[in-house]
Amino acid sequence: MDKHTDMEKFTNGFIQLVKKENGDVLAQRKGAQHQLNYFAKCTWNVTDDLELRFVEKTELAHPIKFFKALHKETIVSVFANDLGNKMPTKIPAAWTGTVADFELLDNQWWVWDAYTQDGEWVGTSEL
Repeated sequence: MDKHTDMEKFTNGFIQLVKKENGDVLAQRKGAQHQLNYFAKCTWNVTDDLELRFVEKTELAHPIKFFKALHKETIVSVFANDLGNKMPTKIPAAWTGTVADFELLDNQWWVWDAYTQDGEWVGTSEL
């Protein structure tokens, strides 16, 4: 094995869980190519219609406790307290910003739920 190929295995990037039929990325975590088997055995249930792939760069973000990967620029509103799967309309969000920004936050808030601007429930602290 040449040194270049061996080093590529340890390049940091992202492991993605992908739907084979349309290429949709269902989930994503930071990782390296040599971790593909670990993710297949210990992180996700990779059925026949799914596959794992390694990418060095991505336009997606998948914050911890979000249900799926979303485009980094997707705007989300985060509400404090246990509110459920419907986006509140009568109280202000505790935080609003991009999914990429949320991924950088210390989001160990007491209890939170996150929604896209379309009202889709995309994450909760209560997983």
